[in-house]
Amino acid sequence: MSNKRLRSVAHSIAHHGVSGVCYVHPNLGAFCLDKGIRSIRINLLKPGFEPAVGDVPRKVNLAIEAFCEKFLDIMALENIKPAEVEEAYASFEFLRSRWPIGCYVAVRSAEGDIIESAVDQVGNPAEVIFVK
Repeated sequence: MSNKRLRSVAHSIAHHGVSGVCYVHPNLGAFCLDKGIRSIRINLLKPGFEPAVGDVPRKVNLAIEAFCEKFLDIMALENIKPAEVEEAYASFEFLRSRWPIGCYVAVRSAEGDIIESAVDQVGNPAEVIFVK
């Protein structure tokens, strides 16, 4: 598997995550706003949240499952098998809105390579700076 194809997958799912055709938003954003959650991470291989959020409304769960399925579909289009990816996450940040300010995706290949992609709220490439 090439890192170029994996980078394409990461960028495509990040872009999908902020698009109007993705059912994650505004459902996830409204849920996070109600719970006071500013940042949330979704496991794309085994749908789940970090931080743990307790009971999640059915429509949010369905949207996340569809988002994760879309990730697998994009991988298949790039001829990447799930066994070739060790872990994959999408992170969303919210600032007092149901719509995210962007989406950050990190994917680790089975070889240990980490591929990252980020887009802003309208799908433009974004830079992510982590402050420790």
